[in-house]
Amino acid sequence: MKRVEKLELLERRLLAVDCLRVAKSEFTYERLMKDLRLSPPVLSRYVRGKVLPDPDRAEALISIFERELLRDIVRRRLSVDKEGLLDLSKLRSDVLFMRVIGRLIADRFLGAVDKVICLDDGAEVLGAMTAWALKVPLVIVRREKEMGVHRFLEYRFVRSPSMVEYLYAPRGSISSGERVLAVFEVIRSGRSAIGLAKMAEKVRAKVTGIASVVALREGVEAVRKELERPVKTFFVL
Repeated sequence: MKRVEKLELLERRLLAVDCLRVAKSEFTYERLMKDLRLSPPVLSRYVRGKVLPDPDRAEALISIFERELLRDIVRRRLSVDKEGLLDLSKLRSDVLFMRVIGRLIADRFLGAVDKVICLDDGAEVLGAMTAWALKVPLVIVRREKEMGVHRFLEYRFVRSPSMVEYLYAPRGSISSGERVLAVFEVIRSGRSAIGLAKMAEKVRAKVTGIASVVALREGVEAVRKELERPVKTFFVL
């Protein structure tokens, strides 16, 4: 294991416990014992916070959670209505789940982000958790001008042939040369992700990546094609 600070090691061990607690809210002990290869007493002590896993085991548990359990958790909590509209409310309302997702996103972009940006469309919680994990500021970009703010960075983009949208952020909140990570709950067509990235590029900020909990495959492909930036998502439809 690479040398890291004691606080970082502790944070990783706590993240492993948070992953287990999220998983325990969805699965039986039998399922978790099989996937995590832990005995019932050990698993129980971890979940209750009686004992922290050692650093090596913590990394193994985080990896198994992301690789084998996370998709099933999202699938169970995600619903799609008869018109094909996605309901992420059961994901958004679980702050512990969002904190874990924020940490997993941070793992992918650690050391490459000066600021996290998100839209005011439900992604604020995930944006805050990701910014907290990366220890960088958060900028919430809005579709309407915020009261009390008098100078704005404004960006106009075409969502469809019949729809134009405007994005607003306080002027100076995104600066030239800053490395920004754009975070979303869901990427659908990819137009909002592209618009947010272009807004940052308007002031010569560098978009280092795009992240989301859920994405439609065509949306991910559109973002990658248009922006040529890494896209991290946990569940693709």
